[in-house]
Amino acid sequence: MKVSPIDSSDFSTNAWLTGFSEADSNFSIRITVRNKKTGNIRVQTTYRLEISTKINFKLNSFDNNVYHTKEFLTKICNFFGRAFYIRERFNKDWGKSYTSCIVIRFNQRSVQKVYDYFHKYPFKGSKYLNFMDWAKVVEMPKPLSESRKKQCVSIRENYNSTRTVFSWEHLDSLNNKN
Repeated sequence: MKVSPIDSSDFSTNAWLTGFSEADSNFSIRITVRNKKTGNIRVQTTYRLEISTKINFKLNSFDNNVYHTKEFLTKICNFFGRAFYIRERFNKDWGKSYTSCIVIRFNQRSVQKVYDYFHKYPFKGSKYLNFMDWAKVVEMPKPLSESRKKQCVSIRENYNSTRTVFSWEHLDSLNNKN
């Protein structure tokens, strides 16, 4: 099988990053209790993309893709507005090195870029449901009122791995495009 080169076009011009994110990313709504007595909570939204590479030194199988992975994820970071973390570990007993490259969004400016991109190029799989709930929280006017915070908690209770309500209506639009 012929391996195609990495798409080097500008991410803003196509949906390639959406497909990549469908497999290796997640959207998170984090609820933190600030004050147990008052019930005051903090709500944070994050987008995370992580790729891991393993190198087995005992087998002398060095993967040059480690460097390409870092370069590629740096490009994604720059597109979304920086927030890049690289973690490298070496296990001398196993003779393996693990490199994890993580793109994670924390500030409001970059969350807006993530929001805009995935609205322009929407997901087609199960990630769509999580993104749309995440987007509801992002769209809420800041600072969050107490009633909005309760809405966030409600959204979070049926989200990602805790989701119990599924709707696949967004897939109907795929049939209409053919």
